[in-house]
Amino acid sequence: MADEDFDVFGEETEEEKKVLEEKAKSSKPAQKITKSQLILDVKPLDDETNLDELEKKVRGLEFPSLVWGAANREPIAYGLNALRIIATIHDDSQCSVDAIEESIQAFEDDVSSTSIVAWNKL
Repeated sequence: MADEDFDVFGEETEEEKKVLEEKAKSSKPAQKITKSQLILDVKPLDDETNLDELEKKVRGLEFPSLVWGAANREPIAYGLNALRIIATIHDDSQCSVDAIEESIQAFEDDVSSTSIVAWNKL
């Protein structure tokens, strides 16, 4: 049935209603789930902090849609290294970046501070 076959001023038939519903369904764009990838620097409290143990604690944090990625050691100053770790989250999830940072900083015996090195949309 073509668009010009519709009666503009009359009532729609069942067939016309079905055609309009199909058009409405097909015209809706598919909702795309976007993600954010964060690169975080976790600065240790001192040079005595075991970064391998700290990494295990950080990876132990669980949030909805949070996926931990690669981690490495980044020199800060005077032989002190920071733990640099990647975190990927869904933008529409209940997981917030602030909550992640606060949870990491809760390891007061090991963590001096955290900072976001990069924040990329995927």
